[in-house]
Amino acid sequence: MAKLPIWLDFCMQYVLILLSQSQRANFLLVTGMVYPAFGVVYSKGIEGFSQTDPRDRRHAGDRNALWLFLIAIISSFTIGFQNYLYAKAASTLTARLRTLGFKAILRQDIEFFDKDTNSASI
Repeated sequence: MAKLPIWLDFCMQYVLILLSQSQRANFLLVTGMVYPAFGVVYSKGIEGFSQTDPRDRRHAGDRNALWLFLIAIISSFTIGFQNYLYAKAASTLTARLRTLGFKAILRQDIEFFDKDTNSASI
């Protein structure tokens, strides 16, 4: 078996690590593939408009419109789910920070609350 170039091996390992980490990585990869996919379909659309036969031009246009529609649907789904996962992670982090902050306040000596700068009164 031929040895892969070091950069390709590194990229493959990076993608495998991302895929094994979480669901978020899967949606990140699919979301990141949207713009290159749009570029390929767009180039195929330009190629389709260069057809001389009107039926072939119509068929190529319809096919490209279908591909653009499918990419848009997949992109909407992945971006929505990615935003959901980010919001879930943010709420977990916020709850953890609030808990840690409240525990830190409860661990203070009573003298801490006697100071005017730390009291709740005006």
